[in-house]
Amino acid sequence: MYRLRRPSETLIESHLAARVEMPLSYDDVGSTLTESMPEGWLVNHHEVVLGMGDRVWSAAKASIDAFAMFDIDWVDLVPSTATMTEGEVLATMARICGIWTVNPCRIISVVDEPNRYGFAYGTLIDHAMAGEERFVALRDAETGEVRFDITSFSRPKDWVATLTLPMVRSIQRRFVRESCLKLHADVKSRIRPET
Repeated sequence: MYRLRRPSETLIESHLAARVEMPLSYDDVGSTLTESMPEGWLVNHHEVVLGMGDRVWSAAKASIDAFAMFDIDWVDLVPSTATMTEGEVLATMARICGIWTVNPCRIISVVDEPNRYGFAYGTLIDHAMAGEERFVALRDAETGEVRFDITSFSRPKDWVATLTLPMVRSIQRRFVRESCLKLHADVKSRIRPET
């Protein structure tokens, strides 16, 4: 969905409700949860060290639950009531060059393991791109180091994304960098000094 004005939450919720049964736009579902990306796709990967120890780990999980990585000036995750639940239909809404885009996705997996926590979502068929994106916190069992990792694969699906692919790639890289920084800041804000 492309709009000159910011779409209302009601319009977005209606748009997403009509897509609950819509299929994903790609075949390699779950590839971001492995270390084997499908051939022929554009891959993005970025990670940031969040800190060390159990307090950082707990804060990282809380930040992911709150979708803090989407709290960027030019991006929103909609609806605002979205939860990290497998099957949840949601969308990224971004303002780019004065145009609002709403791109629907479905959470394909929730990861809740002792040293890995987060989720992956896949694009629905009317998303501008086809592909998958994973947002996970990773804890090194030996050192206690906690990192936040975003990995995705994608390719353009509609004519706008195809014609503007160099700009789309730049926007994807910007999103990944800013998301990592935002989650890092949110984790820091959740950690209270020990007394």
